[in-house]
Amino acid sequence: MAEKKEKSKKEEKATLTEDLRSGSFHRVYLLFGSESYVQAQALKKLLSALVPQDDDMNFTRLDEKNATPEQLIPLAETMPFFAERRVILVSDSGLFKKSCPELEEYLPTMPESCVLIFSEKEADKRLKLYKTVSGMGVCEEFVPLDEEGIQKQVVRILKQEGRSMNRAGFEHLLNRVGTSMQDICIELEKLICYTAGREMITTEDIDAVVTPRLEERVFDLTNAIAEKKRKKALDCYYELLMQRTAPMLLLTLLSRQFQTMFTVKSMRARGFDASTIASRAKLHPYAVKKSEQLSSRFSTEELKRALNDCLEAEDAIKSGRMSDKLSLETLIIKYS
Repeated sequence: MAEKKEKSKKEEKATLTEDLRSGSFHRVYLLFGSESYVQAQALKKLLSALVPQDDDMNFTRLDEKNATPEQLIPLAETMPFFAERRVILVSDSGLFKKSCPELEEYLPTMPESCVLIFSEKEADKRLKLYKTVSGMGVCEEFVPLDEEGIQKQVVRILKQEGRSMNRAGFEHLLNRVGTSMQDICIELEKLICYTAGREMITTEDIDAVVTPRLEERVFDLTNAIAEKKRKKALDCYYELLMQRTAPMLLLTLLSRQFQTMFTVKSMRARGFDASTIASRAKLHPYAVKKSEQLSSRFSTEELKRALNDCLEAEDAIKSGRMSDKLSLETLIIKYS
Protein backbone atom coordinates (compact mmCIF):
# COMPACT_ATOMS: atom_id res chain seq x y z
CA MET A 1 0.00 0.00 0.00
CA ALA A 2 1.39 3.36 -0.99
CA GLU A 3 2.34 5.32 2.12
CA LYS A 4 0.33 8.48 2.83
CA LYS A 5 2.35 11.49 3.89
CA GLU A 6 1.85 14.90 5.43
CA LYS A 7 4.25 17.83 5.21
CA SER A 8 5.97 19.12 8.31
CA LYS A 9 7.42 22.59 8.62
CA LYS A 10 10.90 21.16 8.26
CA GLU A 11 10.02 19.20 5.13
CA GLU A 12 10.85 20.73 1.77
CA LYS A 13 7.91 21.89 -0.32
CA ALA A 14 6.22 18.83 -1.83
CA THR A 15 5.81 18.58 -5.59
CA LEU A 16 3.61 16.53 -7.84
CA THR A 17 6.65 15.21 -9.70
CA GLU A 18 8.17 13.87 -6.49
CA ASP A 19 4.92 12.19 -5.45
CA LEU A 20 4.55 10.51 -8.83
CA ARG A 21 8.16 9.35 -8.69
CA SER A 22 7.93 7.96 -5.15
CA GLY A 23 4.40 6.57 -5.36
CA SER A 24 3.64 8.13 -1.98
CA PHE A 25 0.72 10.56 -2.15
CA HIS A 26 -0.74 13.40 -0.11
CA ARG A 27 -4.41 13.65 0.79
CA VAL A 28 -5.10 16.85 -1.14
CA TYR A 29 -3.80 18.46 -4.35
CA LEU A 30 -4.43 21.82 -5.97
CA LEU A 31 -3.41 22.16 -9.63
CA PHE A 32 -4.03 25.59 -11.12
CA GLY A 33 -2.75 28.16 -13.59
CA SER A 34 -3.00 29.61 -17.07
CA GLU A 35 -1.08 26.86 -18.91
CA SER A 36 -4.05 24.54 -19.37
CA TYR A 37 -2.33 21.94 -21.57
CA VAL A 38 0.53 21.15 -19.18
CA GLN A 39 -1.88 21.20 -16.24
CA ALA A 40 -4.15 18.70 -18.02
CA GLN A 41 -1.19 16.41 -18.70
CA ALA A 42 -0.13 16.55 -15.04
CA LEU A 43 -3.68 15.81 -13.89
CA LYS A 44 -3.86 12.84 -16.25
CA LYS A 45 -0.66 11.38 -14.76
CA LEU A 46 -1.90 11.89 -11.21
CA LEU A 47 -5.25 10.20 -11.90
CA SER A 48 -3.51 7.31 -13.67
CA ALA A 49 -1.38 6.76 -10.57
CA LEU A 50 -4.25 7.03 -8.09
CA VAL A 51 -7.26 5.48 -9.82
CA PRO A 52 -7.16 1.88 -11.07
CA GLN A 53 -8.51 1.47 -14.58
CA ASP A 54 -12.32 1.15 -14.75
CA ASP A 55 -12.72 1.78 -11.01
CA ASP A 56 -15.90 3.87 -11.15
CA MET A 57 -16.92 2.90 -7.63
CA ASN A 58 -14.14 4.84 -5.91
CA PHE A 59 -13.70 7.79 -8.24
CA THR A 60 -16.00 10.83 -8.31
CA ARG A 61 -15.77 13.90 -10.54
CA LEU A 62 -17.44 17.16 -9.49
CA ASP A 63 -17.61 20.32 -11.60
CA GLU A 64 -18.56 23.93 -10.94
CA LYS A 65 -22.27 23.05 -10.78
CA ASN A 66 -22.04 20.67 -7.84
CA ALA A 67 -18.65 21.33 -6.23
CA THR A 68 -19.90 22.58 -2.87
CA PRO A 69 -18.78 21.67 0.67
CA GLU A 70 -22.20 20.07 1.16
CA GLN A 71 -21.44 17.68 -1.73
CA LEU A 72 -17.74 17.20 -1.06
CA ILE A 73 -17.63 16.40 2.63
CA PRO A 74 -20.08 13.43 2.63
CA LEU A 75 -18.25 11.95 -0.38
CA ALA A 76 -14.88 12.30 1.34
CA GLU A 77 -16.28 10.62 4.46
CA THR A 78 -17.50 7.60 2.46
CA MET A 79 -15.15 4.65 2.82
CA PRO A 80 -13.71 3.20 -0.41
CA PHE A 81 -15.28 -0.02 -1.70
CA PHE A 82 -12.68 -2.84 -1.70
CA ALA A 83 -9.93 -0.37 -2.60
CA GLU A 84 -7.06 1.50 -0.98
CA ARG A 85 -8.53 4.96 -1.48
CA ARG A 86 -11.42 7.05 -2.70
CA VAL A 87 -10.42 9.80 -5.17
CA ILE A 88 -12.48 12.94 -5.72
CA LEU A 89 -11.67 15.30 -8.58
CA VAL A 90 -13.09 18.82 -8.34
CA SER A 91 -12.80 20.86 -11.56
CA ASP A 92 -13.27 24.62 -12.02
CA SER A 93 -15.11 25.00 -8.72
CA GLY A 94 -14.06 28.59 -8.03
CA LEU A 95 -13.59 27.61 -4.37
CA PHE A 96 -10.11 29.14 -4.32
CA LYS A 97 -11.29 32.60 -5.31
CA LYS A 98 -13.22 33.32 -2.11
CA SER A 99 -13.33 32.26 1.52
CA CYS A 100 -14.72 28.79 2.26
CA PRO A 101 -14.74 28.21 6.07
CA GLU A 102 -16.39 24.77 5.82
CA LEU A 103 -13.55 23.27 3.78
CA GLU A 104 -10.87 25.17 5.67
CA GLU A 105 -12.03 23.46 8.86
CA TYR A 106 -12.76 20.06 7.31
CA LEU A 107 -9.65 19.31 5.24
CA PRO A 108 -7.26 18.67 8.18
CA THR A 109 -9.75 16.10 9.52
CA MET A 110 -10.38 14.36 6.21
CA PRO A 111 -10.00 10.54 6.34
CA GLU A 112 -6.72 8.96 5.28
CA SER A 113 -8.70 6.90 2.79
CA CYS A 114 -9.60 9.93 0.64
CA VAL A 115 -7.49 11.85 -1.89
CA LEU A 116 -9.02 15.16 -2.97
CA ILE A 117 -7.80 16.83 -6.18
CA PHE A 118 -8.72 20.39 -7.16
CA SER A 119 -8.10 21.45 -10.78
CA GLU A 120 -8.67 25.20 -11.09
CA LYS A 121 -7.96 28.04 -13.49
CA GLU A 122 -7.24 30.49 -10.67
CA ALA A 123 -6.34 30.36 -6.99
CA ASP A 124 -5.84 33.20 -4.55
CA LYS A 125 -2.72 32.36 -2.55
CA ARG A 126 -3.77 34.74 0.22
CA LEU A 127 -6.81 32.66 1.15
CA LYS A 128 -6.84 30.40 4.19
CA LEU A 129 -8.09 27.51 2.04
CA TYR A 130 -5.03 27.77 -0.22
CA LYS A 131 -2.72 27.88 2.80
CA THR A 132 -4.50 24.89 4.32
CA VAL A 133 -4.00 22.82 1.17
CA SER A 134 -0.40 23.99 0.88
CA GLY A 135 0.25 23.00 4.50
CA MET A 136 -1.11 19.46 4.21
CA GLY A 137 -0.73 18.66 0.50
CA VAL A 138 0.56 19.93 -2.84
CA CYS A 139 -0.23 23.24 -4.54
CA GLU A 140 1.21 23.39 -8.04
CA GLU A 141 0.84 26.36 -10.37
CA PHE A 142 1.17 25.94 -14.13
CA VAL A 143 2.41 29.12 -15.78
CA PRO A 144 3.02 29.70 -19.52
CA LEU A 145 6.10 27.85 -20.72
CA ASP A 146 9.11 29.74 -21.97
CA GLU A 147 10.48 29.06 -25.45
CA GLU A 148 12.72 26.23 -24.25
CA GLY A 149 9.86 24.59 -22.36
CA ILE A 150 7.56 24.78 -25.39
CA GLN A 151 10.25 23.26 -27.61
CA LYS A 152 10.68 20.32 -25.21
CA GLN A 153 6.94 19.66 -25.29
CA VAL A 154 6.86 19.88 -29.11
CA VAL A 155 9.83 17.49 -29.44
CA ARG A 156 8.16 15.03 -27.06
CA ILE A 157 4.85 15.07 -28.94
CA LEU A 158 6.50 14.71 -32.35
CA LYS A 159 8.79 11.92 -31.15
CA GLN A 160 5.78 9.90 -30.00
CA GLU A 161 4.41 10.11 -33.56
CA GLY A 162 7.71 9.43 -35.34
CA ARG A 163 8.13 13.02 -36.47
CA SER A 164 10.76 15.71 -36.04
CA MET A 165 11.19 19.42 -36.71
CA ASN A 166 14.31 21.56 -36.94
CA ARG A 167 14.85 24.86 -35.13
CA ALA A 168 13.72 26.96 -38.10
CA GLY A 169 10.49 24.97 -38.31
CA PHE A 170 9.86 25.34 -34.58
CA GLU A 171 10.29 29.13 -34.69
CA HIS A 172 8.07 29.34 -37.77
CA LEU A 173 5.40 27.35 -35.94
CA LEU A 174 5.55 29.69 -32.94
CA ASN A 175 5.32 32.70 -35.23
CA ARG A 176 2.14 31.33 -36.76
CA VAL A 177 0.44 29.83 -33.71
CA GLY A 178 1.73 31.74 -30.69
CA THR A 179 2.85 30.32 -27.35
CA SER A 180 -0.32 28.57 -26.12
CA MET A 181 0.47 24.85 -25.84
CA GLN A 182 -3.21 24.08 -26.38
CA ASP A 183 -3.16 25.86 -29.75
CA ILE A 184 0.21 24.36 -30.67
CA CYS A 185 -1.05 20.82 -30.00
CA ILE A 186 -4.05 21.35 -32.28
CA GLU A 187 -1.77 22.47 -35.12
CA LEU A 188 0.70 19.63 -34.46
CA GLU A 189 -2.13 17.11 -34.91
CA LYS A 190 -2.86 18.62 -38.32
CA LEU A 191 0.82 18.57 -39.28
CA ILE A 192 1.25 14.95 -38.17
CA CYS A 193 -1.68 13.89 -40.36
CA TYR A 194 -0.49 16.03 -43.28
CA THR A 195 3.04 14.54 -43.23
CA ALA A 196 1.99 10.90 -43.00
CA GLY A 197 4.73 8.70 -44.43
CA ARG A 198 7.71 10.93 -43.68
CA GLU A 199 9.56 12.08 -40.59
CA MET A 200 10.62 15.73 -41.02
CA ILE A 201 8.03 18.50 -40.76
CA THR A 202 9.24 21.48 -42.79
CA THR A 203 8.41 25.18 -42.88
CA GLU A 204 6.62 24.48 -46.18
CA ASP A 205 4.36 21.99 -44.37
CA ILE A 206 3.60 24.62 -41.75
CA ASP A 207 2.75 27.18 -44.44
CA ALA A 208 0.42 24.65 -46.10
CA VAL A 209 -1.45 23.60 -42.95
CA VAL A 210 -1.22 26.28 -40.27
CA THR A 211 -3.23 29.47 -40.72
CA PRO A 212 -1.41 32.49 -39.24
CA ARG A 213 -3.05 34.11 -36.24
CA LEU A 214 -4.42 37.60 -36.71
CA GLU A 215 -1.76 38.88 -34.31
CA GLU A 216 0.93 37.38 -36.54
CA ARG A 217 -0.50 39.05 -39.63
CA VAL A 218 -0.49 42.36 -37.72
CA PHE A 219 3.13 41.66 -36.76
CA ASP A 220 3.90 41.22 -40.48
CA LEU A 221 2.19 44.55 -41.13
CA THR A 222 4.20 46.25 -38.36
CA ASN A 223 7.39 44.66 -39.67
CA ALA A 224 6.72 46.01 -43.18
CA ILE A 225 6.09 49.47 -41.70
CA ALA A 226 9.37 49.28 -39.75
CA GLU A 227 11.27 48.27 -42.89
CA LYS A 228 9.72 51.25 -44.74
CA LYS A 229 8.22 48.89 -47.32
CA ARG A 230 5.04 50.80 -48.07
CA LYS A 231 3.72 48.52 -50.83
CA LYS A 232 4.22 45.42 -48.71
CA ALA A 233 2.52 47.10 -45.73
CA LEU A 234 -0.49 48.20 -47.79
CA ASP A 235 -0.76 44.79 -49.47
CA CYS A 236 -0.85 43.17 -46.03
CA TYR A 237 -3.50 45.68 -44.91
CA TYR A 238 -5.72 45.12 -47.96
CA GLU A 239 -5.39 41.35 -47.56
CA LEU A 240 -6.60 41.62 -43.97
CA LEU A 241 -9.53 43.74 -45.11
CA MET A 242 -10.42 41.11 -47.73
CA GLN A 243 -10.51 38.57 -44.91
CA ARG A 244 -13.20 40.75 -43.30
CA THR A 245 -10.99 41.94 -40.47
CA ALA A 246 -12.50 45.08 -38.93
CA PRO A 247 -10.23 48.14 -39.34
CA MET A 248 -10.89 49.20 -35.73
CA LEU A 249 -9.65 45.80 -34.53
CA LEU A 250 -6.54 46.18 -36.69
CA LEU A 251 -5.95 49.64 -35.25
CA THR A 252 -6.26 48.27 -31.71
CA LEU A 253 -3.79 45.45 -32.42
CA LEU A 254 -1.37 47.78 -34.22
CA SER A 255 -1.50 50.20 -31.31
CA ARG A 256 -0.83 47.29 -28.93
CA GLN A 257 2.22 46.33 -31.00
CA PHE A 258 3.61 49.85 -30.76
CA GLN A 259 2.89 49.95 -27.01
CA THR A 260 4.68 46.64 -26.44
CA MET A 261 7.67 47.76 -28.50
CA PHE A 262 7.82 51.04 -26.57
CA THR A 263 7.65 49.21 -23.22
CA VAL A 264 10.35 46.69 -24.15
CA LYS A 265 12.65 49.33 -25.66
CA SER A 266 12.25 51.66 -22.64
CA MET A 267 12.92 48.89 -20.12
CA ARG A 268 15.93 47.68 -22.07
CA ALA A 269 17.32 51.23 -22.03
CA ARG A 270 16.97 51.17 -18.22
CA GLY A 271 19.10 48.02 -18.07
CA PHE A 272 16.47 45.32 -17.50
CA ASP A 273 17.11 41.89 -19.01
CA ALA A 274 14.53 39.97 -21.06
CA SER A 275 13.24 37.82 -18.18
CA THR A 276 12.70 40.86 -15.94
CA ILE A 277 10.90 42.69 -18.75
CA ALA A 278 8.64 39.66 -19.30
CA SER A 279 7.81 39.46 -15.60
CA ARG A 280 7.20 43.16 -14.98
CA ALA A 281 5.39 43.87 -18.24
CA LYS A 282 3.40 40.59 -17.98
CA LEU A 283 4.56 39.47 -21.41
CA HIS A 284 5.57 36.02 -22.62
CA PRO A 285 9.38 35.79 -23.02
CA TYR A 286 8.89 34.96 -26.70
CA ALA A 287 6.81 38.13 -27.17
CA VAL A 288 9.62 40.13 -25.54
CA LYS A 289 12.13 38.58 -27.93
CA LYS A 290 10.04 39.41 -31.02
CA SER A 291 9.20 42.92 -29.82
CA GLU A 292 12.85 43.64 -29.09
CA GLN A 293 13.84 42.63 -32.61
CA LEU A 294 11.13 44.82 -34.12
CA SER A 295 11.64 47.83 -31.81
CA SER A 296 15.29 48.04 -32.86
CA ARG A 297 14.04 49.53 -36.14
CA PHE A 298 12.34 52.43 -34.34
CA SER A 299 13.64 55.19 -32.10
CA THR A 300 11.89 55.76 -28.79
CA GLU A 301 10.54 59.07 -30.11
CA GLU A 302 9.13 57.38 -33.22
CA LEU A 303 7.29 54.86 -31.06
CA LYS A 304 5.87 57.68 -28.89
CA ARG A 305 4.63 59.50 -32.01
CA ALA A 306 3.16 56.29 -33.43
CA LEU A 307 1.21 55.66 -30.22
CA ASN A 308 -0.10 59.21 -30.24
CA ASP A 309 -1.09 58.91 -33.92
CA CYS A 310 -2.95 55.66 -33.16
CA LEU A 311 -4.98 57.51 -30.52
CA GLU A 312 -5.69 60.35 -32.96
CA ALA A 313 -6.74 57.87 -35.65
CA GLU A 314 -9.15 56.24 -33.20
CA ASP A 315 -10.58 59.63 -32.26
CA ALA A 316 -11.00 60.57 -35.96
CA ILE A 317 -12.96 57.36 -36.55
CA LYS A 318 -15.18 57.69 -33.48
CA SER A 319 -15.92 61.37 -34.17
CA GLY A 320 -16.76 60.66 -37.81
CA ARG A 321 -14.03 62.94 -39.17
CA MET A 322 -12.54 60.07 -41.18
CA SER A 323 -13.64 56.57 -42.16
CA ASP A 324 -12.04 53.65 -40.34
CA LYS A 325 -10.40 52.26 -43.51
CA LEU A 326 -8.96 55.62 -44.60
CA SER A 327 -7.78 56.52 -41.12
CA LEU A 328 -5.77 53.31 -40.75
CA GLU A 329 -4.47 53.53 -44.32
CA THR A 330 -3.22 57.07 -43.66
CA LEU A 331 -1.41 55.87 -40.53
CA ILE A 332 0.26 53.01 -42.44
CA ILE A 333 1.39 55.32 -45.26
CA LYS A 334 2.80 57.86 -42.80
CA TYR A 335 5.05 55.36 -41.02
CA SER A 336 6.03 53.19 -43.97
